[in-house]
Amino acid sequence: MIKYIFIFLIPFYFIACGYHFSLIEARRAKAISEVSLGVEKIYIQLFQNHTPKRGLENNFLNALVYEFNTGKGLQIVKKTEAEAFLLGELTGYRAIGIA
Repeated sequence: MIKYIFIFLIPFYFIACGYHFSLIEARRAKAISEVSLGVEKIYIQLFQNHTPKRGLENNFLNALVYEFNTGKGLQIVKKTEAEAFLLGELTGYRAIGIA
């Protein structure tokens, strides 16, 4: 019986949805920039949204700021206090349904 329950639950493990936002590359870049450029303070500008998903730029910015604040990365400051700027644009969006 336990074997059948286990077999039944396996697919749910692989199709479970989740969200993950990681700044591994940004942290590597931070380590390089601190050594070579001495950058410690950064300003993050709201990204331009060129996708059909309304409000995506706000969600992305909030997730990005959260990652910077929870890590031991660069300090986010006002534009006038920044040593570097992070800006960009969102050019694509894809939502994948699982059910």
